[in-house]
Amino acid sequence: KSVLNFIDIFNNQGVFHRMNNLIVIIPAYNAEAYLSKAVRSVLEQPCKNIRVIIVNDGSTDKTAILCEEIAATDTRVTVLHQDNKGVSCARNAGISWVLEQKDITTGYLGFCDADDLWKSGCITQQTFDSFNASKADIAGFSYWRTDEHVKRYSISNQYHSHITNIQERGSVDGLLIGTFCAHLYNIEMVRQFSLRFPENVTRNEDIIFMRQAVFCANRIIYREETLYLYRTNRKSTTHRSTDITSTMLNTCRAWSKASHWAERQDVSPIKKEAWNQMCVSTAATILLETARLMAENGHNSKHILNTITHEPYYEQIYALNVENLAWWQQPDLLLFRKNHQKFCRKYRLRGSIKKPGLKSYLYRNGKIK
Repeated sequence: KSVLNFIDIFNNQGVFHRMNNLIVIIPAYNAEAYLSKAVRSVLEQPCKNIRVIIVNDGSTDKTAILCEEIAATDTRVTVLHQDNKGVSCARNAGISWVLEQKDITTGYLGFCDADDLWKSGCITQQTFDSFNASKADIAGFSYWRTDEHVKRYSISNQYHSHITNIQERGSVDGLLIGTFCAHLYNIEMVRQFSLRFPENVTRNEDIIFMRQAVFCANRIIYREETLYLYRTNRKSTTHRSTDITSTMLNTCRAWSKASHWAERQDVSPIKKEAWNQMCVSTAATILLETARLMAENGHNSKHILNTITHEPYYEQIYALNVENLAWWQQPDLLLFRKNHQKFCRKYRLRGSIKKPGLKSYLYRNGKIK
């Protein structure tokens, strides 16, 4: 479907200008198996006014050499090298480079992970011109999940017809869902609000960036076409195995830090408070999820409470509005508030049935059905 679906957010002043460039930042860490296809999928879009910034994040394989080989064959490709600092730092390095270029004052930023792809034929000249005319601050598309070989697809339709008109910048009621890579971000908006990815975070860094962008946006448009192919590669940075407890607590702290971001923005106190409450409730929900995962891994209630009670916004678990949580989170919240020990026993039992032989034992003894 090629018809534009417009969703105007607040006052239609059109602060930003023409889309002169589409610049796509691709962070790459040990991505020699996928990088060439990712870059080619972007550059082979029908619209040729596209540039690619590859940020080699201290790769230890042949990714650095491959980056230079790709740049040598296409002048639209620029390569940046840095020590290994993580995907957020790599994306931020790309953003900083773009904003430092005197010949790049308007346009859009896009992002593509090195093991993902852009769907062929999505960004046409007509699409390019429609963004130019709409003066959109964010342009969103649908995306598909694929297997590692891009042979099987799971369609993730994220067209947001339910978002209502909002009369003031800063509302967080119409937050985007899905992958942030399926959206393009106005360069002037990124510059004006100093939008960056939170660093030293391994989860939710993309969600925080995307929600900040929505917070700042004047106008968002969506197209129903699919742009992004999200490859479920279990060896990628996204799926790398880590200490899950540390990862979750690190994510909670990132939301805690993000809660202060709106204080520096030129928006009303009401909207600043809305942003703060969204961050606080998200952090509290992540703490609850951390408790569940720790229980599944066999930790007792005392250890779990000792771990999470010192974290920011722990007390907010008791202030969360149950109705604002997903249906499957609501029973957990109520049980945790009522009885920590029962909550932990429930998930220790659920975690233990993953152990070989134990599930059949529990069946025989009537412990589970």
